[in-house]
Amino acid sequence: MTLNKNKISLIVCDIEGCISPGKGRPLDLAPLAQIEKHNQLAQKGEAIPLVLCSGRPQAFIEAFAQMLAVTLPCICENGAFLYDMGKDKFIRHPHITNEHIQNLKKLKNLLECEVQSKVPHKIEPGKEICLSLNPITEPKYYSPKIKELFEQVSRYVDPDLFFITHSASAVDITPKGIDKAAGLHFLSEIMDIPIKEMLGIGDTAGDLPFLRIAGCSAAPSNATEVVCREVNYVSSQPHAYGVFDIISKINNS
Repeated sequence: MTLNKNKISLIVCDIEGCISPGKGRPLDLAPLAQIEKHNQLAQKGEAIPLVLCSGRPQAFIEAFAQMLAVTLPCICENGAFLYDMGKDKFIRHPHITNEHIQNLKKLKNLLECEVQSKVPHKIEPGKEICLSLNPITEPKYYSPKIKELFEQVSRYVDPDLFFITHSASAVDITPKGIDKAAGLHFLSEIMDIPIKEMLGIGDTAGDLPFLRIAGCSAAPSNATEVVCREVNYVSSQPHAYGVFDIISKINNS
């Protein structure tokens, strides 16, 4: 597999499993320093800028944006918000209504009553719109517990109201019609960059909505089998090393 050598104007990258090796695991600072240097060059117009796309809340994404010298808008909460680091501006997706927020609050209460005793979990704090549930276990045991938690939560989620997916460390619930693809469309509109000029980087099924519509797609070597089958390029390296490998190849193509 090779990367599309057509014009790419923006790189849109997931965080956990890509920039970060995942919840509870230490960051590898060496490749992050290289990505930060890349973004410094991008600010001078000497490289393709990279932005972040995650199910995580704004504060989490802001920390990574600062670390990586990302100043352009990033996708938060699986597409529910954009956070513009350069302007310190939080932009809600236009499809999000107050009714969506009320429905999510009701679902949160239901899950706390019905699922907590079956698969102990905690609801990730700090989110404005979406829900993310993390199983209570050691990070190395997340994978089987994530699948179990996903199956249990799915029994209570109305597919007419909500979309449910999972990453390597969390089960994510968003209002129907809001996912990373919706976030990418919104980012395209805000930045006036066609989606066909974007490179998407992701590693799990939750990233597929935006990977499938991006002009080009790639993944680090640790990506799930389904992602590896669908993207244009799979790096031979994992996590942040893989991300730096991908952006290096795009900038040199």
